[in-house]
Amino acid sequence: MSTPPSGSDPWSQPSGSAGPAASPDLGGYAPAPYEAVGAGLPDYESPQPAGGSSSDFSQSSFPVGGPAPVQPARGGGKGTVWALVGCAGCAVIVLLLVLVLGFVLVLRPADQPEPATVEPTATTESDPATTESDPATTEAGPTDDPVASGAPAAEGERGTLEAPLPAGTMVTVEAADVDGRTDVSLGQVNWNADEVIAGVWEGNEKPQAGNVFILVTVTYTYHGEGTYSPAWDLNTDFTGASGTEYTWSPVLTPQNFTDAADLTDGQSTTWDVAFEVSAEDATAATGSFHVYEMLNWEDEGFYVAAQ
Repeated sequence: MSTPPSGSDPWSQPSGSAGPAASPDLGGYAPAPYEAVGAGLPDYESPQPAGGSSSDFSQSSFPVGGPAPVQPARGGGKGTVWALVGCAGCAVIVLLLVLVLGFVLVLRPADQPEPATVEPTATTESDPATTESDPATTEAGPTDDPVASGAPAAEGERGTLEAPLPAGTMVTVEAADVDGRTDVSLGQVNWNADEVIAGVWEGNEKPQAGNVFILVTVTYTYHGEGTYSPAWDLNTDFTGASGTEYTWSPVLTPQNFTDAADLTDGQSTTWDVAFEVSAEDATAATGSFHVYEMLNWEDEGFYVAAQ
């Protein structure tokens, strides 16, 4: 294999020649002369904005042949505003529902058991707890009939705590707010009425340790104009042998004060009044009742012996 002569190359170009290299033989094909890119193309003009002037955009801001400026979309913030409005509306609805539920729970009355309506026959004479062998519970309850045979108090006679009127005396109390008067008669006293009261309604509270319930039947007869509510306008207190004064106890009784009707001329009603007293005063089986009109401050009322 022969080597090319020194100072030449395989293309017969002298080494180190400064002249142009001869084109190789391409089989008669001659390339077109080179032209600069972009020669003969029209000059680029910047797009004019709508309603604006060419001074708003500078050709130097974009390269030749570069992208045209993009106009910002109008109204693009409305979607965000409506979304915020929708969220706020949902929050308001939830808040209103919570408030309504809270009012319903707060205003809803607490469930309370209604006292059973028990007739006076709830305690009968056959009850072994009220046998004749126990003198303290001889009576099953207060007598149905008051001591009607008692003579009315003499005019001007009212009795005192130390010297009450005889037991069974009928007293007449003047009404305070209407033109009328009420005859009041007290029946016999049940000095141990714990079982009677417990049998009326299971919700009745028991007396405190060392105390017992006593019962007395009070009958009211009204004479006068309009109507009168003796269970609300008249009051009866009890003072025991010890000198302790007792107000009536708010337990349900066989003939309860809520059943005492409003009266018109000539009508009567009855109420079994209960008192929680000490066992000593109940055992003594004596004392006095104070009957008076609550709205008549000048009337001192009447004192009637309990036994």
